[in-house]
Amino acid sequence: MVLVTVIAILVYNQGSLPNPNAKEACKAFDSCLAAANAGYSNNYKVKPGCGSCYRGVGTCIQKHASTCNCADMQYFIEKKGFDDKDGNKGYEVNPDKAVAFRKCIEGG
Repeated sequence: MVLVTVIAILVYNQGSLPNPNAKEACKAFDSCLAAANAGYSNNYKVKPGCGSCYRGVGTCIQKHASTCNCADMQYFIEKKGFDDKDGNKGYEVNPDKAVAFRKCIEGG
């Protein structure tokens, strides 16, 4: 029963897996995105039904902008309707720049 539960959790949280090919300078940023359910195993898309995750992506960008050149707004777009009471905005990877973003994370 425990194994089934663990497998179910792993399948549900695939967006939470960090990119094993992330360049050293961006590993923390990549892990932050994964923790916000916007990880590489979900093509850096926020998992459906996770509105707070869009704000989590914004927090990751702010937190890692000085250490990872990929934590740059050129790769992201604002997700409308996800502002919180403090004015923090929600973000997601721009679909038109998703390939370039992944290459950036992987150092390509």
